[in-house]
Amino acid sequence: APSIPGVTTRVDNGTVAPNSNAYTIGLASDMAGGRGTWRLDYEYRDYADIYGDFRNTSTGRVTDPTGRVYDLVVVKNTPDAVRTYKGVNANVSYRAGVVQAGGNYTLSWARGNVAGEDAGSGPIRATINDFPEYRQQSWNTPLGYVLNDQRHKMRIWGTWQLPVSEAIGTLDLGVTQRFDSGGPYDYNFSIDT
Repeated sequence: APSIPGVTTRVDNGTVAPNSNAYTIGLASDMAGGRGTWRLDYEYRDYADIYGDFRNTSTGRVTDPTGRVYDLVVVKNTPDAVRTYKGVNANVSYRAGVVQAGGNYTLSWARGNVAGEDAGSGPIRATINDFPEYRQQSWNTPLGYVLNDQRHKMRIWGTWQLPVSEAIGTLDLGVTQRFDSGGPYDYNFSIDT
């Protein structure tokens, strides 16, 4: 099933950009006499209009300039793609003279039946509607944690303002430590049907 731009794939006229509705609620306050701050946020995102490949017995066939015939893939928004994100983010910072320290921690859940995007290309097309005659949604794209789900992320940082000449300005020396939990992986392989 080759992908030949302009031949085997067509974008449907009614296709719109993928989007999400995001809702955030948070609390924040100063602490230690104004030397520090803390913040706690909860965020919920519900994704919609995810791109999908539609290829079935009704999408038709196309012929390339050499006479080879292919199944046509129609790209449009799929209502079958589901993706949500929930996360809690805690942030704290404190300054004592020339030293500043802080950190943040995120606890999150990304669930759905498609990833919907990746770091390299942004939005990616779901294959939920690609030959549905051969792929049942319950076993081909079940709901669960998606590949970009990462449960725990923590950053701890500190800076020290070095004593330098006023003519130079300021010079800060800083260090950051990252702690990340592992991500899910997809253990699958192709089966010749």
